[in-house]
Parts: sequence; C-alpha cells; structure tokens
Amino acid sequence: MTPDTDAPLPENSGAAGGEMPPKPPPLDLVDDQLRLSTSQGQEQEPVLISGEGFGPRHDAGSIAFNGVPAHVVTWSNQNILTFVPYGATSGALVVLTKRGQSFSADFTVLPGVYEPPDQT
Repeated sequence: MTPDTDAPLPENSGAAGGEMPPKPPPLDLVDDQLRLSTSQGQEQEPVLISGEGFGPRHDAGSIAFNGVPAHVVTWSNQNILTFVPYGATSGALVVLTKRGQSFSADFTVLPGVYEPPDQT
C-alpha cells in the first residue's frame, strides 16, 4: 500500500524537497510557564520558582515581590529558591534575568511571619 502523494504534509515537517524543518524560536518563558511552589505565603516563607531559561548561576538575575527585592538562596536554569522578603506586599512576583527577560506570576503575601515546622 502506498501513501497518498497528494496528502498535505504536516506543518514544519521538512519532508518537501528534502529541506530541513525550520528551527524553533529561542525558548522564552511566558507567565503561564512560570510555576511556583505556592502562590501565597508569609514573610520569610520559602518559595520555589520553576521554569526554564533563568540562566545557570545565582548572579544570572534578580527576584522581587511586588517591587521588594528578594534574597536568592539557589538559582539554576530551571529552579530558583527564594524567601518572601520582609515588607513584601501582594502583587507580581517578578524574575528578571541578565538577558533582560522578565517573567511574573501573581503572589499573595499573607499576614504574619513564617515559622518553619518544628523538626523535633
């Protein structure tokens, strides 16, 4: 059985004329691809930010909770660990990379200061 030669090729298949498929555009994080371990928390509560394209090192960018800078504990291309800073208010949690990319997600700051669970 032979395939129908008049059937349209899938978009970007690259099979027509032996051409290679076009390269996808560079990966840019968009807001809906930014994942947070929690979308709300108290001051000093840890927040894990996940995605792709943040950059490989902790000095690859900065984080702010509604304009209040946050301390970076760890930073990798896929994950950033930070804490809700003192004085933060509800609004945008923004990740800014040194390449000039900006990613954000809504974050609600709850009243009080986070106390880690007792480990004893």
